[in-house]
Amino acid sequence: MLFRSIAAVARAAIIEPFENHTFQPRGLVRRTDLAIAMSRVLARLAAADPIRARSWQAARLRFSDLAATHLAYPAASMVVAAGVMEPGANNAFQPTKVVTGAEAIAAVARIEALAADGRK
Repeated sequence: MLFRSIAAVARAAIIEPFENHTFQPRGLVRRTDLAIAMSRVLARLAAADPIRARSWQAARLRFSDLAATHLAYPAASMVVAAGVMEPGANNAFQPTKVVTGAEAIAAVARIEALAADGRK
């Protein structure tokens, strides 16, 4: 069951396997990794409801530790603007911080709630 879930998410280009074509489920996930994956889900939600998604996509939030020139900045800005992830103290995104299971579950739950709101 888990393999099918991982394969479906990889096929949908939400996550990408490593160069050696492995998933490495025991590897560490950093906040930028989660933000990129969640921003890809938000992009799919935006395609279905572009008016509702404008504010997420247009957001240009300021983080105390992540410059607008950072490769993960667009994803971080979008997921925080959509309420999928939260910044830390002093508006820090904490890009290299390892994500806890609770944080990942919370992000997925928020994405699910956004998707459900879009179907109403």
